[in-house]
Amino acid sequence: MDKATAAQRTPTLVVEYLGPDDFAGKVLHRAAKYLDAGVQLLWQIDTYDQCAIVHRASGNPYVVEAGGELTGEEVIPGFRCPVNDFLFPKEAASDWCI
Repeated sequence: MDKATAAQRTPTLVVEYLGPDDFAGKVLHRAAKYLDAGVQLLWQIDTYDQCAIVHRASGNPYVVEAGGELTGEEVIPGFRCPVNDFLFPKEAASDWCI
């Protein structure tokens, strides 16, 4: 596949880290834009609140707390990963900014 074709493809899974300035309305708006563009599964990683917000094209969003597990659902069948693998200490999260 050439670069032009690759640039036109929509990813099936997007992992996004939320920053300290991401408020609920902004986060939900971005999630809607991803899903409207054709993304099937979106994991928004909130390192400050130590959780992941999962958005799916086929259903309502839900939260997976630290200690829980993210799955690829029907998008990447069989894929599993602990939420903690995406998190870093809360103290570091409060200073982190993109």
